[in-house]
Amino acid sequence: MYRHSFLFKIISDDNRIENVLGDITPLEDCDYTFETINTVTSDTGKPDLAYIYDCVGKSEFNGQNISCEECVLLIDNENPLLKDKATVSLVSDLWIVSEGYDDEFLQIYFGRLANRMKNDADARKYEICFNTILNSVPDIAWFKDTAGAHLIVNDSFCDMVGKTKEQIYKKGHCYIWDASVEDEEICLKSDAIIMKSRQTNTFEENIKAKNEIRLLKSYKSALIDTDGEIFGTCGIAHDVTELKNVSTELDIILDSMPYAVLVESVQNIVFNKNKKFDEYFPVYDNIIGKSSDGWKKSLSKKLLVEDEIKEIVTLSGDDERVLVFNEEPIMDGSDRTIGKMVTLTDITLERSISRKNEYRANTDFLTKLSNRRGLMNFLDEVYGQKNVTLVMLDLDNFKHVNDTYGHEAGDNALVKTAQILNECFPEGFISRLGGDEFLVILCDKEESQVIRATKHLLYTMRDEYEKRKEFKGITASAGIVSTVKLDTKEKKISDILQMADEMLYKAKNNGKNCCFVYGEVN
Repeated sequence: MYRHSFLFKIISDDNRIENVLGDITPLEDCDYTFETINTVTSDTGKPDLAYIYDCVGKSEFNGQNISCEECVLLIDNENPLLKDKATVSLVSDLWIVSEGYDDEFLQIYFGRLANRMKNDADARKYEICFNTILNSVPDIAWFKDTAGAHLIVNDSFCDMVGKTKEQIYKKGHCYIWDASVEDEEICLKSDAIIMKSRQTNTFEENIKAKNEIRLLKSYKSALIDTDGEIFGTCGIAHDVTELKNVSTELDIILDSMPYAVLVESVQNIVFNKNKKFDEYFPVYDNIIGKSSDGWKKSLSKKLLVEDEIKEIVTLSGDDERVLVFNEEPIMDGSDRTIGKMVTLTDITLERSISRKNEYRANTDFLTKLSNRRGLMNFLDEVYGQKNVTLVMLDLDNFKHVNDTYGHEAGDNALVKTAQILNECFPEGFISRLGGDEFLVILCDKEESQVIRATKHLLYTMRDEYEKRKEFKGITASAGIVSTVKLDTKEKKISDILQMADEMLYKAKNNGKNCCFVYGEVN
């Protein structure tokens, strides 16, 4: 406990008592000072002071001059003052000794005085500490007896109810809060719950204070003596009215956001979420108050990371949704991390538009095959990674169709060509290079298989074109190049495209409606 400095004033004609007591070792956390004086001085209100009045051999004692709580009479058995009730009532202790008292008895008496003074000083400072901290907190605090009468309250309590401590003392709930009898019965029932449970209980209570309804979050406990007997209850209540309003406003803000939000503590305990979150993750509607680890673990199985952007593909009802996952720390005024906010932004529409734009940028509008841009992107991915076989195809006599039947007929022929290519090369990457020129790319296929498939394609195209008057006369020529026969480290993509083009024109010059293969003698 705090240190105490005790002053002992000895009213005596000599220093004998001071000399005897001065040899005593002070109690823990105590300092002793002794003064031997002839008359009592005025020390009104001074704490930790004791008078030791040596009445042995003296005939007079003027108790009216004693102004401290501890006044001791050192007196012998024969002194008539022992029978004077008025005198005895003025002092706190009597040290009765024989006329020739010994030092040991004097030290025993003094030990009792010093212990009593230390206990009083400790109690006084405990009370000061208790009252200071009690009145320093902004929350209201109270102590009641078992009948519900208020014995101790703090300044915040008085300010809230608009009454003084003197007015509150030993009064019940009804008087203090200007409440109804029914409200007081509810309060007494909560006190009964507290005393029965012998544990701290939490309550949320609406209280009318100064003509306003305030929401208090109360923590109430039973007061239990050392023998286990309950002698009252105590409580502390925090006014959460504004906090509740802020929380409500926060809920409104969160629910108005167009993306899913999850708010969690630094320990990953979820303490808020919005309606959008429930829409995307209905199975986690009861996640508040629980760890978010399980939910995040379920997301990790669907997580795609590209350019440091985390995307999650999930289901919302029967629809597949693409969400961008983002997690940011929540900082307090001291830049300490006090939590995290997780947001999941729905970019399904943007991704859909992006895919459509990408498709349009890489797709031939007429035939719906890949265009030259899409072809080069694909070759960049596979060239050098897989064995690639290129089949370059060009229609024979196509100009005649355009000149004779018009460009619409020519477009129809090109669409028909795309259809036949898809049917004959279901595993191939097929593109229209421009005009009536097409390219088929096949990965990790035997060249002999590709040659057979190409010849079948040429026959099929000839037969199909013969079925329509405006297509008659159309055939196709093809050039084939396989990287199996090439060193792809030395040959660029443009090189093999050039080779396929050369093979195509060999086929053209060889009478058309045939194919030439790079590296073979035709």
